[in-house]
Amino acid sequence: MKINTASAAISFAKKLEEDSAKFYEDLSRKYIKDVDVLLSFAKENRKNIVQVERAYYEVITDAIEACFAFNINPDDYAFKTELAEGASYSDVLEKAVEMEEKRFL
Repeated sequence: MKINTASAAISFAKKLEEDSAKFYEDLSRKYIKDVDVLLSFAKENRKNIVQVERAYYEVITDAIEACFAFNINPDDYAFKTELAEGASYSDVLEKAVEMEEKRFL
């Protein structure tokens, strides 16, 4: 299903940021040696969520909403945060890079 409205695009961007933050927070509990770096990534995602919400609540109005036609396919930006059982640290980093390269914003 395509994203055709500003509110749908913002909701989708927020979901991507939430999923990314959770991914990094989960990793920080598993890879203690890099907890600071991983939590800094999660913190950045949480900041992005606030910015996305501000854009929606402070900028998007019904008048603007009606004028947008993005025709965005969410599948082009979606990513999976699940890791294979026993994934190596290298696999984890590869997954993180893959996620960051598919960024919506």
